[in-house]
Amino acid sequence: MKKALFLLVLCLSIAQTLWAQEAGNRIYSNKGYYSNQNRKPFLGNGSLAGPRQFEYSIEAAVLYPMKADAYVAVFGIERDGKTAEGSNRGVDAAVDALKRKFAGLGISGDDVFVDFIAQTPVFKFETKNGGKSIVEVPAGFSTKKTVAFRYKDRALIDKLVALAAEEAVFDLIKVDYVVADFESVRERLFEEATEVLLAKKARYEKRLGIELFTLSLANENYDAVYPFESYQKYKAFETGNYDIGDSDAAVTLQRKSETFYYEPLDSAKFDRVLAKPELGPMVQFTLYLRLNCLRGSVPPAAMNQGIPPGQGQ
Repeated sequence: MKKALFLLVLCLSIAQTLWAQEAGNRIYSNKGYYSNQNRKPFLGNGSLAGPRQFEYSIEAAVLYPMKADAYVAVFGIERDGKTAEGSNRGVDAAVDALKRKFAGLGISGDDVFVDFIAQTPVFKFETKNGGKSIVEVPAGFSTKKTVAFRYKDRALIDKLVALAAEEAVFDLIKVDYVVADFESVRERLFEEATEVLLAKKARYEKRLGIELFTLSLANENYDAVYPFESYQKYKAFETGNYDIGDSDAAVTLQRKSETFYYEPLDSAKFDRVLAKPELGPMVQFTLYLRLNCLRGSVPPAAMNQGIPPGQGQ
């Protein structure tokens, strides 16, 4: 019976890790998991009223979805032992086994990092005085470590999870998407966003007959939305109806399957998208720029005496 129970837990652990592999098990601590509302970058509220009277604002929102240059899979390993040294040896043995297995996939020692998390005493309960009292007594120690593996081929994650399961390592905490050159990403975003601002300014002047003079850059908000922040949860089932009336019958509900799916940012909300979105998860870089302009027909008195406060934001 115990063996069958162990095998059942083992299978469930492997299944849970496999379906959550891109987001990692940390998705359960993501606020979006509970509210079903993923984090969104700031894109303005659509109001073009300037902060003062006679001012107008022009907005630009740019999206740059990018493939990662590398990935970092972080596994959590925990082992118990009768002594602190024994529990630590158990973790180290599992780490060494993963290193050997993953080396066959091209992951070298330079791409591995082990982080000691905690080592705590473990207690159990024993009955004393012929079962009249229950006493908590020391039972050993538990050591926890995380081990991070860096790799470039995204398809390797399936093999990593499978090999880790062979060593009874089931906790894939997260998969980080690494983009190496943030500077060039921001440069590209700024270049494209300023083009959008200038094009909008010219269009407003041409189509609406409004002469605008540039005053200042009011907002410059960069952001990056990583894949684990973009998963939505859902349940799919239809339950039956029942009416127990005056009966005292107990109603037993079945466990309903719950899973996640990747939901990228809505490209329709951006003025410009710099790359074609891929089918799978990507790092989504964004930039929101807001430019304040002065209307060309402002009375000279207002220019000389300062612009009176308006009702803008």
